[in-house]
Amino acid sequence: MKKVCSNLWFMWKLCFKTAPGFMLYHLYDGFRLQIMIFIEHTLCIQYVLKCAEYGEPFWKALLVVGGFLLLMMLVTIPDGYYQHAMVYRAKPKLYKALKEQMYEKAAELDLSCYDNPKYYNEFVLAVSESEASIDRFLTFLNNTVQSITILISTGVFFILTDSIGILFVSVSFVASFFLAKKLNKLNYDVRMKVNPLERKRNYAGRVFYLNDYAKELRLNKDVAKIL
Repeated sequence: MKKVCSNLWFMWKLCFKTAPGFMLYHLYDGFRLQIMIFIEHTLCIQYVLKCAEYGEPFWKALLVVGGFLLLMMLVTIPDGYYQHAMVYRAKPKLYKALKEQMYEKAAELDLSCYDNPKYYNEFVLAVSESEASIDRFLTFLNNTVQSITILISTGVFFILTDSIGILFVSVSFVASFFLAKKLNKLNYDVRMKVNPLERKRNYAGRVFYLNDYAKELRLNKDVAKIL
């Protein structure tokens, strides 16, 4: 757990230093998504059903629904800029920043480290997975903010309306956390086992597609036709 927290803190410092505005909006995006879902599917529906149950005037329900639609329009405007502009500008910067740190660290190491197959496999894996690791971190960060928002908003709602329901929410949150942790560990173990085999396959592919090998192969075919 300590190592995981250390890695997450390293990724956060790297990403926030490289693109602070993008990272702050990325956190807000996770909060915005779930809080809007909560307002729409919980508070608005509850109020509309209450109006129907107690025979309230139609304009009250229309006012609440209209107010929510207006709020949805307002928060959607910056979200469009985030999805279609900020993401495409910030992600390449994050990829570049991580790779630069990895290459700087690799340059400081002794050459004997590269004679160690285990270290070399891990280095190749780290470089090949650098962009995917940024994507996974951003996804994890967004999902974490969403989970916390769901837990707080739904928890407060259940405490005010049905305190027994908070038990169901808590159990679901804890169970999903441990299942996600188990799945991530399994994916990591599989990736580490497959990486040496993929490296050998890629090496063989590069050798067979060299120009000298291709020329020799064509020459052998021409000789075979003559004979």
